[in-house]
Amino acid sequence: MKQEEQRHHHEQAVKDKLVNSQFYRKRHTYRQINSMSVFLSSVTDFKEKFFPMYINNDPHRATTTASSSSNGSGGSGHSYVPIKLVVTEIKSSDTHRAWRRLVSPLASIFLSHNVFPQFGIFHTSLIIGDQLFDWNSSSLCIPRECMSEKAVLVTTVTSIDTKQFQSMIDPIIEYIIHCNTNLEYVNYGGDHCKTLNCQDFVLRLLGVMNLDIQCIMKKNDDQDVQRYLRGLRKSGKCLAVAKRFETRSQLENYIHESALRDPQFITGSEYRLLRATAEAMELKYRKYKDRLTDSESILEKCDWEIKMLMNSRILNPEEQKELRKLQKIKSKAQLEINSAEIMCQWYGVV
Repeated sequence: MKQEEQRHHHEQAVKDKLVNSQFYRKRHTYRQINSMSVFLSSVTDFKEKFFPMYINNDPHRATTTASSSSNGSGGSGHSYVPIKLVVTEIKSSDTHRAWRRLVSPLASIFLSHNVFPQFGIFHTSLIIGDQLFDWNSSSLCIPRECMSEKAVLVTTVTSIDTKQFQSMIDPIIEYIIHCNTNLEYVNYGGDHCKTLNCQDFVLRLLGVMNLDIQCIMKKNDDQDVQRYLRGLRKSGKCLAVAKRFETRSQLENYIHESALRDPQFITGSEYRLLRATAEAMELKYRKYKDRLTDSESILEKCDWEIKMLMNSRILNPEEQKELRKLQKIKSKAQLEINSAEIMCQWYGVV
């Protein structure tokens, strides 16, 4: 009975967060919110929803989220689950960037890690397998497809053997449910009892998997990535990578040509930084591609509805009002399409 009461309490806590979130309230019906509150507050339901390949202790079903390890050991027939740190801008406006660059140098000197986050004034999340685990302003972590408009760096922390990862799933889910049902999101600071920021969420989630990002980077000799992350905290700037590239295709070509000239290049620190930058571009590309698809769908729907309206020889006042509304939506969708197409060319690989 006590366990049932606790589950009901957890479901209600998640439901309240979903209802209070403008993002989820606008995009989901009340029935969908009820369903979401169930699988976000139960270990069993969460696993069935987001880790179905690991049910019945069958790691071979995990091929959709497994990948070869970055050190090349994937050739032994083992499968691996990649764990990646994602660093994104909180806001991409010029005003916020100027404020971040002004505050970061002083805050990094005079404030402790407890007050001023380890990665500076940036948002962080984790990619586990092929899903993004993000603790954000909704005070909920709901795994989703990997895409981000503001990603600046996606660096591989490690790759875990699928069989070993299987034993970590329940602790991962339990920690996420604890956050979803007991904690509120804050931008900075947090007491870990009632409030939690995104960077502490990421570090604690890594801790559940017995991973220490700093130790791993030192072990892998990721000097350029470490230098980049220190720069984020101390200067607030998204520092340029070793070379400047106009498009992602140029970056990928540089990586490919460098590897052809020197096979050892892919084992070096510069390669890992360039690869982390390219993967951030990939997340941006996916986001803009998704936006392009949505906008094209809206445009097609508007064209069809306008055509139906124009079948009438004379439009009454209500129909004229509806026509103006549709034309406005169509115009906005076309602008989104034009912008998204440019960004897809920039961040995609030709």
